[in-house]
Amino acid sequence: MYLRIYIIAIFTACMLQAHAQFYNGTQMSFGKNRVQYHEPFWRYYRYQEFDVYYDKAGKQLAEFVAKHAIELQQEVKQTIQLQYSRRIIFVVYNSLEYLKQSNIGLSTSDDQYNVGGTTQIIDNKIVLYFNGDHTNLQQQIRKGIALLMIREFLYGTENYRQIISNSALHNFPDWFVNGMAEYASNSWNPIIEEQVINGFASNTFKNIVHVQSYDAEILGHAIWKFIGEIYGKQAISNILFVAKVTENIDEAFTYVIKKNISEVVIETEKYFKEKRNISHTKIENTHILKLARKTKKQPVTHICLSPDASKIAYVTNKSGKISIYITSLARNKHKKIYTTGSVIEQIIDYTYPSIAWHPRGESCTFFVEKKGTIYMYTYIIQDKELIDREFHYFEKVLDFEYAKDGNTIVFSGVKNGQTDVYTYNLQTYAHTQLTNDIADDRYPIFIQNDSKILFSSNRNSPLPNQIRDSARTTYDLYILPKTKNAEVQRLENTVFDNEYIPREFTPGSYMYISDKNGIQNLYRTTPDSSIHFIDTTIHYRYFHKTHPITNSANNIVYYSLAPQTKQILLYSNQNKKKLFEILPLESLTNQNISNIQTTHYKYVHDTTLEFKFREQQYRSQSNTILYDHIDYAAYTFEFETNPSHYVVDSIFSSDSSYSQIRIPRLYETNFYINQIVNQVDFGFINTSYQAFTGNAFYYMPGMNAFFKFGVIDLFEDYRLTGGVRFTGNLQTNEFLISIENLIHRWDKQVLFHKQSLLTYSAEGTSGGSVFYHKLQDYNTIVLLKYPFNQIQSFIFSPHIRYNKDVVVSTDVSSLAEPTQTHMWAGISCKYIFDNTTPKALNILYGTRAKVFAELYSDVTNLNAYLTVFGFDIRKYTPIYKNFIFAQRLAYSYSFGKTPLLYYLGSVDNWINIIPKYETFNTSIEYDRSVDWTYQAIGTNMRGFNQNIRNGPSFGVCNNELRLPVFQNFVKRPIASDFWANFQIIGFFDIGASWAGMYPGNKENAYNYLIIDNQPIHIVVDEMRSPFVYGYGYGIRSRLFGYFLRLDWARGVDDGITQKIFYLSLSLDF
Repeated sequence: MYLRIYIIAIFTACMLQAHAQFYNGTQMSFGKNRVQYHEPFWRYYRYQEFDVYYDKAGKQLAEFVAKHAIELQQEVKQTIQLQYSRRIIFVVYNSLEYLKQSNIGLSTSDDQYNVGGTTQIIDNKIVLYFNGDHTNLQQQIRKGIALLMIREFLYGTENYRQIISNSALHNFPDWFVNGMAEYASNSWNPIIEEQVINGFASNTFKNIVHVQSYDAEILGHAIWKFIGEIYGKQAISNILFVAKVTENIDEAFTYVIKKNISEVVIETEKYFKEKRNISHTKIENTHILKLARKTKKQPVTHICLSPDASKIAYVTNKSGKISIYITSLARNKHKKIYTTGSVIEQIIDYTYPSIAWHPRGESCTFFVEKKGTIYMYTYIIQDKELIDREFHYFEKVLDFEYAKDGNTIVFSGVKNGQTDVYTYNLQTYAHTQLTNDIADDRYPIFIQNDSKILFSSNRNSPLPNQIRDSARTTYDLYILPKTKNAEVQRLENTVFDNEYIPREFTPGSYMYISDKNGIQNLYRTTPDSSIHFIDTTIHYRYFHKTHPITNSANNIVYYSLAPQTKQILLYSNQNKKKLFEILPLESLTNQNISNIQTTHYKYVHDTTLEFKFREQQYRSQSNTILYDHIDYAAYTFEFETNPSHYVVDSIFSSDSSYSQIRIPRLYETNFYINQIVNQVDFGFINTSYQAFTGNAFYYMPGMNAFFKFGVIDLFEDYRLTGGVRFTGNLQTNEFLISIENLIHRWDKQVLFHKQSLLTYSAEGTSGGSVFYHKLQDYNTIVLLKYPFNQIQSFIFSPHIRYNKDVVVSTDVSSLAEPTQTHMWAGISCKYIFDNTTPKALNILYGTRAKVFAELYSDVTNLNAYLTVFGFDIRKYTPIYKNFIFAQRLAYSYSFGKTPLLYYLGSVDNWINIIPKYETFNTSIEYDRSVDWTYQAIGTNMRGFNQNIRNGPSFGVCNNELRLPVFQNFVKRPIASDFWANFQIIGFFDIGASWAGMYPGNKENAYNYLIIDNQPIHIVVDEMRSPFVYGYGYGIRSRLFGYFLRLDWARGVDDGITQKIFYLSLSLDF
């Protein structure tokens, strides 16, 4: 169907001569950046089913991925009942900071304003990063495999024709696709369960159409888990199949489980609330703490109470923008001491910055990652001074704590794919590694007068450097002497539960967070003993006795102790609202909490693992053990006496065939197709200004066909793009080729553009006749881009342009016209800012800005030169859900011996289908005394055709209200792509174009009407205002992959109102 429509459109292009306009002024390129601080050196392991690529110190991570890939793929396959047919490419980065330096997923091409006919080829690449937690790395592997399986099933990967057809017409929401991948990859846990409960309680999930990003993944996870548990896993694959065939999600649910999606959401909420309905104990004598008002809706990742409980330091992370505050509790004053990053759509790392107070409370220290390096910052409270030092040799510092003397810190550091415990001397700058194994060692603190270290780990062995390839997914507490290779004492041995963030309560007594009952609560462990046996003397068995000190209804996310005043700070979430409570520590310890109810899913989790243990032990015994002869209540498992032999959800499989030693190969650059564009359009590629032909007329090619083909290498550092455009008469065409190298800090691009067009002028150089011009333009551009950070960059661009103007010989006078050639050299400089986040098609949040300066000079005539200066600022403000207010302010000023002529009026890509409207206003005069070199149009100026005003300068202010009607008010998935993207627009434009430094210049040519009827020459001063304005409304939507704009506008020129209708194929600014 899509191919048939496309053929019809091309045929129409050959038959019609509709005129339209296209200019790069409104359709500007902006874009984000990736900043490279390190040059990678890639190697890879090749296996039968997959390849694993890694950089430098990532060898151990690559081996980890290789040992797990097949087994995890089987897990995903069993969960969602799908297959994957292609070889998988795993790309492993040592940390998220390294991944952010890569160019994978970065779009460097000009923003696609005409989105029709664009196909992004689905690849077989899974990008991974290590955040210090191998369990998280496993989850990334599963999620990547799940997404590949789902996308292959929905869109196909066998041939490009299938991909193009499906990707052009299918549009599945995030909760459907990413939610299913989350369900297949991430096991249910207290954090996810609470996010689901809070999402429903806060009405975030009230309308499934509005749920986006991470919230969509959480809701989707809950829906698919509900479907899998109530209707069986086969129902999930059945829904997926029906949705693919019918292209209607609501119909798929109704057909398979006899309930529409709205009913499924309601039942999902009821189902999980019932499973979490357990009793809890309210904490008394608490003081509710309020943070800075501006941080109210920002996630708090770390919070730390000062030793005397007079201040708190905390970290917020708003979509990648990190801020650190210190709050004085007595005065309730908040001070921001550090900020970095930008609010953009990106992977968020909530593990840093880690933060801690100096024991004397005089300073606060934190670790951050910036410019590819770890920095240790210390903020001096009294001096309000921030001191930094580089922290070498590590990829991450996850958690740290000071010793009592303040001269040493103990920290959890990531190095060479391992998370181990280290100490660091602040005076000598020397670090000492205390553990060295595959286990992830987290949350270390000094205990017992700094003689030992208490930490949380998922190790199986009490020895710090043994069983390097064995660990489990749950964390226990361990005590380690401050000497290398010392034996570790296991403090807790709860195989099914997690214990982390330990703190010393009293010497020998500790508190920590545990999910023992399915909700993260605080527990306390104290030393105890009992008689073990008696022979000639009494032998005692020493152990720690554990009991809960909170019974909360919500997970305790984090807590902090003030050792001097014995105060405690608790951080939890209630209905997606942050709750911070400060109270005396004795208020918790005095609570008599005996029995804590276990949540449903914690019970199921523990029962399942217990069954696995029984089965594992049964198979390991030489003699057959009958289960009905076992005293389950008194039975002691072998893993309890020798836990290193038993692994809960083992991180490494010792019997894996992929544990064999393989020789790594060096990566050699190779390319593959990543994008195909084949679209109908009404404009030019426009890498530069259009040549002025000697008469006021801006040439537009009419309906044309545009083809573009893009290839990239595996890491997307090198990009090749080729494009061609031609019209029905074949007289106007374009050719483009681009080569990009993004591997270093300076991004480099070489672009060659050739344009041929047939236009006309109303008079020749000899005067009187209408001449047709064959214009040929050859433009070679070099772009050197220096990114300052993710959202700001500077571009320096030299270029050479050759123009050839041939007058087509149609009579004697045209035959006498000379061929004109010009060789222009130029440079341009641009500053770009872009922190926008796409929320839906044509809907953005954030700000974009570009400031540019250009200089052109004729190589053959140095007196002919042109300088252009301008800016374009755009702001998108959310009003309600996806209802936004979009504003744009654009200005350009040109000067020189051969300046640029702007024609103000109309819109981009205008398809003028109504004959009574002139596309170009020929009644408005321009300054014929000026030797114009180039021409361009200033848009948007709705309510007018082109050339309502003209001059070497222009400025416009555009204001739009964009309301996606059905997205905002319909509560069920919308099957039709047209209605899903249907928008109503209200707009107001005001603009001017003028000569001179300011708009009120009386020498503007459009002020005068010239009547030349020899021998009489009359000049009429019409006293036109340089400003015009227009207002109106429009509708937007996508049809057959193309974004349609229909605008009904009224233009006001010196009090006179006119109406005009616009049809165009383009996104709004």
